[in-house]
Amino acid sequence: MKLKDLLEGVAVIEMTADPETEINNILRDSRLAHKGCVFAALPALTGGRHGIDYAQKAIQAGAECLLCD
Repeated sequence: MKLKDLLEGVAVIEMTADPETEINNILRDSRLAHKGCVFAALPALTGGRHGIDYAQKAIQAGAECLLCD
């Protein structure tokens, strides 16, 4: 699915990724990040660190873009 299709109807505040980028997965765990995924940099479910702390690692692993709160 293209990023632009995934975001249809979403009020995007800022986007620097190419809307034509193919997306194949949305992940919360940066250790699983790979080419074609969106990394959801969100608050931890168990009170740990915020996902934004792992954003650089996810991008280095190939994540195409970040979803931030």
